[in-house]
Amino acid sequence: MKWLHNLLKGCTLTTALFIFQACYGTGPGDLESEYDSQLDFNIVSASTKKPIGNISIFTRQEKDGETWTDCGKTDSFGNATVYTHIDLHSSAPEFRFSDRNGEYQAKDTTFNYLGRHRDISIALKETKQ
Repeated sequence: MKWLHNLLKGCTLTTALFIFQACYGTGPGDLESEYDSQLDFNIVSASTKKPIGNISIFTRQEKDGETWTDCGKTDSFGNATVYTHIDLHSSAPEFRFSDRNGEYQAKDTTFNYLGRHRDISIALKETKQ
């Protein structure tokens, strides 16, 4: 009977550790060198704070050299979701936001820490015509 009690006690501890791992992961100590990241952009006018639709979003990373990759456009509400592959052994990815109509200045920016999911607001300045 004592062996059954010890067996159940061992299973309970193992189960608790498994559940903890499943809920909280292994924490920031993960040594992954690359992962996929989801970025939810909201693009607005710097002067009016209103959303801007049809803004093209491009990305590049050091390993890609000078090649910009088209990764999406904003919808009529100024929103766009971009999925990008992050290689931590390269420089932080750069993003370019440009308006093909020329109403807004293009903006290049780098995000040093992306995480697996991030909401990012970008304000574009109007061109002076």
